Amino acid sequence: MVDKSKALLEVQNIKVSYGAVQALKGVTLGVKEGEIVTLLGANGAGKSTLLKAIMQMVPLQEGDVLYLKESLTRTKTNQIVKKGIALVPEGRGILASMTVLENLELGAFHRSDWRSELDHIFELFPILKERIKQSAGTLSGGEQQMLAIGRALLSKPRLLLLDEPSLGLAPKIIQNIFQLIQRIRNEGISILLIEQNAHMALKVADRCYCLETGQVVISGSADELAHSEELKKAYLGG
Repeated sequence: MVDKSKALLEVQNIKVSYGAVQALKGVTLGVKEGEIVTLLGANGAGKSTLLKAIMQMVPLQEGDVLYLKESLTRTKTNQIVKKGIALVPEGRGILASMTVLENLELGAFHRSDWRSELDHIFELFPILKERIKQSAGTLSGGEQQMLAIGRALLSKPRLLLLDEPSLGLAPKIIQNIFQLIQRIRNEGISILLIEQNAHMALKVADRCYCLETGQVVISGSADELAHSEELKKAYLGG
């Protein structure tokens, strides 16, 4: 049984700048064991920067990121992956000239036992088994997204960071992706989800944070925020 009262990730008042532009202005949020937490906000709000800051792909000016109560601020990205956090980046980050299998193998760079879990990845994403020898660049957008998620899962994460998994996909494929997100959570993996499709994100999430210009402006349970007039006007077309 997953203990949803246990803090998995704690982002504490982090600030990040790109030159003179401050992308994050003191963001605080958390993800508990077994949760799906969604992050909403317009383009340029700082959502992707936040995920990169968690992975230490951009330096923090101030604040701290704790994973299982341990600070990550002096930890290299590859070591963060080994500790149990995986990022599926916006745009998927697939290596087009490599095969599906080679892309999957990259996700398990620190593991020697990864092949034993390929069957589970192919159960989640049967199309990847059919395409296993194909170049990843020949896959459809939906198949590439499945490959990116499968690659991340082979790192054996406890926390999965998903950046715009539905971007550019057809509605039917989006439904499939969100069903998979729920299944992944049901298998014990917590998820921090960035998603422009606010309706879908709030349906699957437990809690939600809304970012505007690098700051959290609204937070609460997904159910509460789905009925928030402020959020409806901003993100749900209400």
